[in-house]
Amino acid sequence: MDIVTDFSQLDPTHQYSYADYLTWEFGEWVELIGGYCTAFNGLGKSPLHQSTVSRLGMQVHQQLASQKANYDIWTLPLALILGYEKAEQSFNLVMPDIYVIQKAEPNYTTDWAWHGVPEWIVEVTDSRTLPVDQGAKYDLYQYFGVKDYWVVLPEEKRIVANVLNERSQFQKAAELSGSGQLSVHSLPDISIDWSDVFEP
Repeated sequence: MDIVTDFSQLDPTHQYSYADYLTWEFGEWVELIGGYCTAFNGLGKSPLHQSTVSRLGMQVHQQLASQKANYDIWTLPLALILGYEKAEQSFNLVMPDIYVIQKAEPNYTTDWAWHGVPEWIVEVTDSRTLPVDQGAKYDLYQYFGVKDYWVVLPEEKRIVANVLNERSQFQKAAELSGSGQLSVHSLPDISIDWSDVFEP
C-alpha cells in the first residue's frame, strides 16, 4: 500500500477504517463518519470558536474537579473513536470540541484516542460546520447512544441541547439565547453559566 502523505491522495468514495487512519502521514485533522473522510484544514478555527471552547471548557473542568476519578474531559484535538471494535472495524472517528466520558469499561483510552461513548458531547459550530453538526454528527451520536449532545452557535449566542430519550432518540431539551444557566441532563453537577462563555 502506498504511504498517504497528503489528504488529496484519499478517495472520497472509499470507506476507510481507524486502522487506515493510523497509517496516514499528513497534518490535517481528519474525521471519519461511516468511514468517509472530512478534513478540517484551510481556514481552521476562528478566535471566536476558540474562546468559546476555552471558556466553556474551564467551567466544565472546575465543576467536575471532584469527579476526576470517574470522568475524563477533553477538548480538541484528542480523537474519539465511537464504539468498541478493533481498529480495522472502526469507521467513526470524530474530534468533538468538548466531550466528557466515563473512565470505566467498556470505554478505554490509548495514546491516540478515547474509545467508547461519552456521556456528553459539545460541538461549537459556524455556518461552515453546522450542516454536519446538525446532520451526520447528530445521527451518529444518536446511533451510538450519547446521552447529551449540545450544539453551540457563538455568532448567534445560542445553544441547542439535545437529550437521548427512552426510545434512544434525541429530542430537544432546551434552547437558550444569550445569557442564563443550562444544566447537563446526564451530568447534573454541571450547570453552565453562558454569560461567562459568550463575550459581551
